[in-house]
Amino acid sequence: MSLAVVVTSSTSGIGRATAHAFAGEGATVVVHGLNEEGSDEVLAGVREAGGDPRFFPGDLRFAETCEGLINFAVAELGHIDVLVNNAGANFFLGALDADLAGWDDCLNLNLRAPWLCTKRAAPHMPRGSAIVNVASVHAFATVPNGFPYNVAKAGVVALTRVLALELAPAGIRVNAVSPGFVETPITGAWFRSLPDPEVERARMVSRHPVGRMGRPEDIARAIRFLALEAEASFVTGGRPRGSAGRSGLNGRTRALRATFTVELRRRSRAVRTWNTPSAVCYPVWPGLPTSR
Repeated sequence: MSLAVVVTSSTSGIGRATAHAFAGEGATVVVHGLNEEGSDEVLAGVREAGGDPRFFPGDLRFAETCEGLINFAVAELGHIDVLVNNAGANFFLGALDADLAGWDDCLNLNLRAPWLCTKRAAPHMPRGSAIVNVASVHAFATVPNGFPYNVAKAGVVALTRVLALELAPAGIRVNAVSPGFVETPITGAWFRSLPDPEVERARMVSRHPVGRMGRPEDIARAIRFLALEAEASFVTGGRPRGSAGRSGLNGRTRALRATFTVELRRRSRAVRTWNTPSAVCYPVWPGLPTSR
C-alpha cells in the first residue's frame, strides 16, 4: 500500500519540492494551495515522479479550512501516514508597530494551522506514521523587525516538542525542520525589491559556509527523511536546522558584525541604526524573507 501524505502549501517552493519527493516514493499525495493557481503543473509533476495526487484549495488561516483539508484527505486516502505542516507566510514588523490583525493572521497561519491540522489528523494516523512541521531559523536567532513571524516559528518548535511527547504512545513521531535562506519565488521577489539585487544576493551567499543558499529540494529531502519510518524511526522531537551552517556563525567562530538599519515607525518615525554582534543576531538584513 502506498504512503498517504498530506503537504500543506505545496504548490510552490519547499512544499512543492516535498510533494515531489514523496511522489518519488510512490505516495498518494494531497497537494494543498491557497487557490488553484499553479495546481495543474504541480499535480502533473507529482504524477511524473510516480505519485498519485489529489488537490485541496483553501486558506489555512481559517479553522474550517484546516478541518476541511484533513476531512478531504481522510475521505480520499482512508488514513494519513505523513502530515507535513508547511503552510506559512512572512510577517516582518517591529514588535511595537504590529497590530492585532497582523498578529492574528500570522499566528493563525504559521502556528494555529499546524496545531489544528495535527489535532484533526492524529486520530487517523496509524502507528509508524509521522508529522513534520516546518519552522524556521528565526525560531532560534532572529533580527529586529522580525515580529511576529519569529514568535510564531518559535511556537512551532515548542508545539513539535509537546506533540512528540504526547503522540509517542500512539506510535506517531513528530519532528520539525528549521530552514534558513532558501531559493524560492518569495526569496526571488525579495531580492528584486532591493536597489541592487545581485550585490545583495552575492552578499547573502557569502554568509553561507557551503557557498550557496538552500534549494527547496534540500529541505524536502530532510522532511522526507524525518517522515519515513524506515529511515528515522528513532527520531522524534527533533528540530534540525537547514541553514548551511549560518546558524553556527557566532562571535566565538567569526568576528562578524551586522549593521541593521531599522525603521521604528513610532511617533517620531525616527530611523535608528544598530550595530549588533553576530553572537546575538546572526548576520542577516532586516525584513529578509524565509521561504515557502
